[in-house]
Amino acid sequence: CKIELYFAWHDDAQGVIYAERTCEPKSGRCDYYATFPFQNWAGKMPSSVIYPMTRCRVGSSRWQQTLCPHRPLEFLRGWNLGEYRQQSLVDVTSSEVPVLDATAGGAMCPMPARLAISRCWVLSAPFETCEAACSTLSLKFSWASAGDADPMVPQLLGDQPQRKQEPWMPLECYVAEDDRFHTATEVREGASAEWGRWHFPRCRLACPCTTSKSGSSVSSSPIRHRDGGGGACLALPVLSGDRDRSDSRNTRLQ
Repeated sequence: CKIELYFAWHDDAQGVIYAERTCEPKSGRCDYYATFPFQNWAGKMPSSVIYPMTRCRVGSSRWQQTLCPHRPLEFLRGWNLGEYRQQSLVDVTSSEVPVLDATAGGAMCPMPARLAISRCWVLSAPFETCEAACSTLSLKFSWASAGDADPMVPQLLGDQPQRKQEPWMPLECYVAEDDRFHTATEVREGASAEWGRWHFPRCRLACPCTTSKSGSSVSSSPIRHRDGGGGACLALPVLSGDRDRSDSRNTRLQ
């Protein structure tokens, strides 16, 4: 196994991570150089690609975690003009690429669930109940509503359906044949659990789940970085041979 370390600068005020730049003392205007590995971002990668740090799954166990960039797919797609994208065996531009979200205290949502409103959300199969959809990821149904302004169906699909319809039932329903969906209504007090067993023909439900291990809701607090505005260190496994030998930051580790 070989790991390469690259040291870059993080300008917290400008919200960018960069390798090289020149700035005018009087005006404060800076010119960034599109050098390796930030060519894709014209030499200044938005710090929001890295921070706040999130957690990603490692290996086959869905509970084994490690810190990773806030938007890891975007990070790998852009690195060194798409070096890793070109070698990928999957289409990383697909909306079906699993997303792994971070939570506080080490809890997390197993792929392909998405974290929102202290729940792990999954999209059920047509006519499948949310209890069944949650259980496929070893999760438990726990009702919540994303509301009408920011519904979950577009987030789970990775795309905006052609039609957004009025609230209908306490669970969002997506009808793939018509590319439309209903947002969710509120649920009457004491009746939330029964909606885990509800289903309807052609409906793919946006299902709110919690981790079975704790039986509690999932915290959505992000993991904050401790950067005071100085440097940033990036490390990743190398998939290709040595390159950019003239780059002083490219130090080979034996």
